[in-house]
Amino acid sequence: MTTESWVEVAQLRRGLYRFLGGAFQSPNEERMEALFAAAGYLDTMGIEAFPYYLQWNALLAALEELPEDASLDGEYIRLFASGVERTLCPPTEAFYRGGAEGGDAARVTADVQRHTLSLGLSTTGAAEAPDHISSELEVMSALCAREATGWTSGVTADVEAAMRDQHRFLLAHPAVWLPWFAARVRDATGGEGVYGALVDFCHGFVVHDVAYLEATRAHLWGTT
Repeated sequence: MTTESWVEVAQLRRGLYRFLGGAFQSPNEERMEALFAAAGYLDTMGIEAFPYYLQWNALLAALEELPEDASLDGEYIRLFASGVERTLCPPTEAFYRGGAEGGDAARVTADVQRHTLSLGLSTTGAAEAPDHISSELEVMSALCAREATGWTSGVTADVEAAMRDQHRFLLAHPAVWLPWFAARVRDATGGEGVYGALVDFCHGFVVHDVAYLEATRAHLWGTT
């Protein structure tokens, strides 16, 4: 692959993580408009070359089937709303790794925050808690942006560090609890609708990205 190709892949991955981070936030009108625009742009970036393209197409189809005046607010609240008693699909790592009522929940959230800060990324002003799915996906988007910058500037050490940090963050956080979260969303939606398609794509993308990072790092630097 040429340097340009590596940059394009890093930029695509950055865009997908950012798209997903926004999609798991409250679906106000402005955010939905931005998501539709981002989906159209990402669809032109060579995503058809990747194994998760079928899930991506299913997500686009679900979005396109929404009536113009449709709102996802009710479904979002039903599935994900934080603070609602017996939330069907809590979108936070602490729920799955700290227990819904366990004292370890605060420790898990603090651990994610420390990891994020150790990467030089701020959690101040974030729309959601550090361990919210959207926050963790935004961390990955920022790390992919660093990788793209490293490729563009030709600083191999920066590329290697960015890909190492991506791999470690994925394995420490989203890749651990996303399967449980995805299973709950599938159960609650029957795998249908925008959020059923969204979680399927997110899960498939993250699983592939872990494998992509391991294979790429082994190919370029002989490490995993």
